[in-house]
This record gives sequence, C-alpha cells and structure tokens, in this order.
Amino acid sequence: MIHRSSSNLFVVVLGAILCAAAVRGWGQAAAPEEAARRRLDTGLSFMETGRFDEALKDFQVVVEAYPNTSVADDALLQIAQYHFDTRNFDAAQGAAQMLVTKYEQGDAAPMGHILVGRIALARGRTERQVDTALASFDRVLSLFDRKNEALSAALYYAAETLRIAGRNDEAIDKYRRVFAEYPASTPWAARAHLGLALALTRAGQPFKALEELHRVRMRHPASQEAVRALAWSTILYRLYLLGSAGQPPYRVAPRVIPPAAKLQDVVALGINAQDALVVVTNDGASMYDRQGGVARSLPAEQARAVFFDQQDRAVIIEKSALHPMEGGTKIAIAAPKPDNTPRPLEEIPAGARLSTDEILLVDRQERSIARFSSSGKYLDRFAPGAPARIAVDALDRVAALDKDAKTLTILGSDGRQISQIAARGPGYELKNPVDVAFDALGHLYVLDRDLGTVFVFGPPNRLVTQFSVPEKSPGAFRRAKALAVDSAGRLFIYDDRAERVQVYH
Repeated sequence: MIHRSSSNLFVVVLGAILCAAAVRGWGQAAAPEEAARRRLDTGLSFMETGRFDEALKDFQVVVEAYPNTSVADDALLQIAQYHFDTRNFDAAQGAAQMLVTKYEQGDAAPMGHILVGRIALARGRTERQVDTALASFDRVLSLFDRKNEALSAALYYAAETLRIAGRNDEAIDKYRRVFAEYPASTPWAARAHLGLALALTRAGQPFKALEELHRVRMRHPASQEAVRALAWSTILYRLYLLGSAGQPPYRVAPRVIPPAAKLQDVVALGINAQDALVVVTNDGASMYDRQGGVARSLPAEQARAVFFDQQDRAVIIEKSALHPMEGGTKIAIAAPKPDNTPRPLEEIPAGARLSTDEILLVDRQERSIARFSSSGKYLDRFAPGAPARIAVDALDRVAALDKDAKTLTILGSDGRQISQIAARGPGYELKNPVDVAFDALGHLYVLDRDLGTVFVFGPPNRLVTQFSVPEKSPGAFRRAKALAVDSAGRLFIYDDRAERVQVYH
C-alpha cells in the first residue's frame, strides 16, 4: 500500500522529469530558430551598410542550414530582391520561384509572387510577359488574407503593369482601388496616386492628374513621392495652366552652364535622374552639377550622344564604341556582316536605352536603328531609318527624328510604328527640328533651330504649348543645337551663338 504522501512525491518527481524533458525539447527546437534569426538580422545589417556579399552569405546560410525555420522564407526573399535590384533576373527568378513553391504558406510568399511578376515585366513587355506578371499579382489578391500588407503592393504593381501595357482605363481603376481599399498603406497609396496621375495625363486629363499630385503632397508630405509630385505638378502647371492663361510656359533663368566659360562643338545634352547635366562635344563629355561646376570629364573619339544606364551612370556614344563616363571599360560596337564577320559602327549619330537595358543605336551606314544588349552584343535590327536623334520615354516609346522630312516617328518597344508627328499640324509647323526629349510624364519636346522654338506635344501627339524668346531678348535661342529636359520639366538648351547652355524654368 502506497501512502498518500509517497503518492504526492511521485507525482511531483514525475512532473519535474516531464517538464525537464519538455524544456530540453523546446531548447533543441528553439536553437535553430534563434540561430537562423540571428543570421538573418546580421545579413540585414550588412545589407543596410552596403556590404552585399556578406549579406548574401548570411541569407544563404539561413536557407541552406535552417530551411525549416520561420525566417527561411524571409532570407530567400532578400536574396531574390537583391538579384532583382542588380538585374540578375535568372538568379532572382530561381530564388523567388523556390520561395513561392517551398514556402507557399510563409509570411514572405505574397511578396515572392509579386517579385515573380516584376521579374517577368522587367525581362520585356510582350503580351505574354504582361500576362505572366498580371497572373502573379492576381495570385496574391486571391490566395492571401485581405489584411496582408502585400495586397496593396500587388494591386499597385498590377496597375503599373496595365499602364505600361497601354491598358490605361484598367490601370486607372486599379490605382483607385489601392488607396480606396488601403488608404493607410504607405508607400503604396502615395505611389498609386502618382501612377494615377501618369495614367490621367496619358488619357488627356491633366487637371485631374494635378489633383492626384496634390493629394500626394497633402497626405504624404514627408515622402519621396511628395518630392516627385511637386516636380510633376510643376510640369503640368507650366504646360497646361500658364499656356491657357496666355502666359509663356517658361522664363529665362539666371543660370547658364558653364557660368564663366564658353562651350564649342556641342553635339548633345543629357540629364540624369539627379538632374546633373552632361554636355557632349566632338572630343568628349563633361558632367555639371546643379551649381554649374564640372563634376566629371571624359575624353572621347567623335562623341555623338549620351544615355544613362540602369544605375543612372552616363554612357557616351562615340565612334564604334560605348564609353562609360564613371569608370568601366569601353565597349566596342559592331554589327554582323552577311558573312557574320563584325562590322564596326563608324557613325552612330544617336542612341538611347530601353527599360529592359537593351540599347538602341542608329546605324547610319545601314540606315537603321539596331538593338544591342547592355554588354554591347548585337541583337537585331530594331527599325528602319537613320534618325538624327532618338528619345525614349518611361513606356519605352521611341521618338525618332527625321531632320530631312521634318517628322517624328513614334515607335513601340518592338520597333513597330505607333504614330507620327507630321511637319505641319494644328497650331504648328516644323522648319528645322534638331533635337527631341521626353519629360517624366511622357510629353515630347521638339527643338526647332530656325524658329528658335520648343514645341511640346502631349497625348495623342497633340500640340500642348510652344515656347520661344524674342530674338533680341536675353535668353533667345535662334541657333539652338541641343535640348534636354530635367525631372521638373526645366529646359536646357545649347545655342551656338551664346556658346553656353541656357536654363529655362
């Protein structure tokens, strides 16, 4: 017979044994989780300080050594996002696909699906790639809880995809859903207002676009989106409000570049995303900062044009080569002859970069626009013709200027003609167009040397406004040769007579 006191002691001892076993089991389970989380945090710290190789090592350890922890999907997402940002789309695709397949119920899975869609669109803008992107975003909207923060991102990227694909009405509806259904979701609501402003401008509704930009500035005043909204509002104000009020859309700014020197033999201008101006001359290029000082110079052989790569670095187009202005190796440019031997492009009067990182170069000898990879490999013949200037907008529409015919042909990203701006139309006549540029909202600016005038065309190739300065007034440009437009729509015009770049704001 067991006494009650002995029975109680047995229960206590047994409970202690079971508790100790449970603690050991919990500790064994918690150890990998804690180690994985520490590795992830370390990787994130490395990422913040720009030590990307070290960050990737830590993320890879989490994925390989701790695949069953709750943070393995987060590490995979970081890997995929890094490769996407550095345009290694194959590596990004592999990581993102593993994420959505192996960790389909994980917290990072929704953003993994979004990344799969963004990768598809970054590779190109064919109908199939657009459909693939939209399907990935739709999966997020249908598979995950409506409280998930990724849903607002999925809606936003779906709207962006529709706008890029030219399905403007559908895009407008999607943008409005973002801030209607997720009004507190920052930055997606602010970005959706910006996207809606772009779509409305494209639809010929600039005043409604101004309203959306005002909302960004009022609701998200401390955001980067508010800075962009101010710049875009300035563009619309100049083009649509000042013109309709009978006022000139621009004034001559006190700023000239360079402030105390002369420029000769200028052949092209370019402006990067930070509004630094690049002036290309026959024998090289110089980059000027906002104060007009020379930030960087580069000698070049028969330089003709400039474009900016994915990292916003200037690349000078010269005889038979692409010459990175901020370091890097000069890339030889050649097209294949009929016998497949290389033919260097001796004359490249113009060039530009598409959003896919493909480069368009005018091949004057073959009278065509050729398409090259970012590494300089010839891909194909993009379109016929030898335009004197080409410009590309955010939708990869290409404006090709034929100086002889005094016309502009608008091409799609596939090289097919979309439309044409004739030498003469309602309210304008081109006499000697010499340069073209797009602004951030897709307006096309055409510089006419003989008329000393800039014509601005909006959708659908309709003249919105024009700007000139009386011939004998300060800032007149009657021998203009090159044009650039910055993020806020300010004009930079090089004039042979003044031998400087004059700014108009």
